[in-house]
Amino acid sequence: GVDGLCMFYFRRARFSEGIETCQGALDAIHNSPSNGDLTQQARLSSRLHTWGAVFNLNLERMEEAGQHLQVSQAILNDPTLDPQAVVQERIFWMVIRGILSNLRFDSAAMLADLDQANQLSQRVNGRTSRFLTFYWRFLMGGGAITREVYTYMAGILTDVRRIGDPFELGCHLFTLGIGA
Repeated sequence: GVDGLCMFYFRRARFSEGIETCQGALDAIHNSPSNGDLTQQARLSSRLHTWGAVFNLNLERMEEAGQHLQVSQAILNDPTLDPQAVVQERIFWMVIRGILSNLRFDSAAMLADLDQANQLSQRVNGRTSRFLTFYWRFLMGGGAITREVYTYMAGILTDVRRIGDPFELGCHLFTLGIGA
């Protein structure tokens, strides 16, 4: 549900509304009694902070985006959480942290984060993170795009081709701007 709502705001470039919605949800989580599932609350909080970073990145508020990612990282690194329970949130967080590194012209950090996210997604989900593929086109607008990044994304496309699912391949080609 959170991803769908945030994607709605993201796709319609309603970034300020997205930030407000995420903050409202975070306030509700913080103000609710803690007798529920703490892992679920941590997962949701981490995801909301990462979405807050996405919206701030699109408003060119790099510092605020970085702060959201730091809070999300602190949540994900909580030693009381089962690392397997927060793996999807960690993948999402690494993708967005990589994008922030790109916008800060740090291609080495970007490649490291995107590679870690991709390897983790491959191991856990058997495929590349769809959000990484979706967000690829936004990397093209600036930052530290290098030959290594193009080579890396070509490798991901090769992996998708190996899967043999025409729908998945079509989605990747369309997202990358290759399909018509």
